[in-house]
Amino acid sequence: MTYVDTGRLGYGTQASGGSSSFADTVVDGFRRMLSPGQAGRVVLKVDRTISPGTDRERRLEEIQRFISSNSMHLPKGFAVGLNGQFANMMADDAWEEVDAYPSMHSLETFLLMLLSTKATQRPGIGTNGRGSITAFWRDGENRLTIDCLPSGNTRWVLTRVNAKGEVERAAAECQPDRLCEVLNAYGPEVWFGQ
Repeated sequence: MTYVDTGRLGYGTQASGGSSSFADTVVDGFRRMLSPGQAGRVVLKVDRTISPGTDRERRLEEIQRFISSNSMHLPKGFAVGLNGQFANMMADDAWEEVDAYPSMHSLETFLLMLLSTKATQRPGIGTNGRGSITAFWRDGENRLTIDCLPSGNTRWVLTRVNAKGEVERAAAECQPDRLCEVLNAYGPEVWFGQ
C-alpha cells in the first residue's frame, strides 16, 4: 500500500527526457469537461492522450489531467493539492513497484465521492495496491476511510466519538452519491468540513 497525507506538496515531476513543471501538467489537464449524464448524474470523461515516459509517469499524467480538467467543480485549491498528493504518492522514492497503479475508474469514483460529499477539507490519499484509491480524514479520534472502487462503489469504515464520549464504529459499501445520506448519522462535517 502507498499513502500520502495532505502535507507539503511537490511542485514538479520528472519525466523521461527532462523535467516538466507541475503548472504545465495542470494547464495541459484542461482538455476534458464534466457533462451532465442521465437522470442528473455526473458523467466524467477521460482523456486517453499518451505521452512519453514510464507507465507510472503516464498514469500520473493521466490522473493529473483528469483532476485538473474537473477542477472547476472542486473547492478552490483542491485540484492543485490533489495533483501534488498523487505526484508525491507515485514518486519513484515512494511508489511500491508491486502495487497496481490507481485505475481511472477508481479515480472517477474518487472525484464523484468528493463532489457528492461537498468536502471542503482535502483528504489524505492512498492506494490499496489493487488499483483502488483510498481517501482518509482524521480529526482526533474521529477517523473516516473511504475506498473508491473501480466498480463505481465506495467501501468505507469510520470511528466516531459521539456526544456522550462513546466510540462508535461503522462500515458499509454504497454509491458515492449516497455517502452523505448514509454518513449523516455520524456527523460527517467533522471530516468534510461543512
